[in-house]
Amino acid sequence: MRYHAGHSESTRKRIVQHAARRFRASGLTPGIGKLMQEVGLTHGGFYAHFSSKNHLIRAALVQAVEEMMERLFRAALRSPDRAFERLVLAYLHQSHCEEPEKGCTLPSLAAEISRQDEEVRDEFTVLLKRMIEAIEGISLHVPEKERREHTLMVLSTLSGSVMLARAVSDPALQQAFLDSARNVLLRPFRRPE
Repeated sequence: MRYHAGHSESTRKRIVQHAARRFRASGLTPGIGKLMQEVGLTHGGFYAHFSSKNHLIRAALVQAVEEMMERLFRAALRSPDRAFERLVLAYLHQSHCEEPEKGCTLPSLAAEISRQDEEVRDEFTVLLKRMIEAIEGISLHVPEKERREHTLMVLSTLSGSVMLARAVSDPALQQAFLDSARNVLLRPFRRPE
């Protein structure tokens, strides 16, 4: 069977997009056969696009981070003067807990990535540095010399809060994690009463 020009690239893109969502929702454990079946392809077809599962993981990480940054920063930059506030509100929204497949890779995958090979951890490190730089770029309320430390705290607070909120079965505690992180991060923006 002959395929149209670009078929291979569109198939690869479809696999990567599906893996990015699936890994965020279920972790890195789904096997290649299962992932390929879910996109309507055969296990053997995987190797026409990727040399290994780690190759797919790296591509899926890039896809997931690009999707997340585009979505969060699009919301944040609608009001450039309030970009940091909007980022915090979007990240700590309840939907981020309910739909991990659409969210940030950090709360979903950071613990698993720590157990992956050096190539996967290197890719994750590059992507994490991009996130750090992006948050630094909208943290204009913080003096420049303190911005890196502040950004690391913000990223840790955001991702940790969502990770813990997703892990608990008590809805009130889940909301408390999100609310407390939001309150702490947005405290500098509160108007005095």
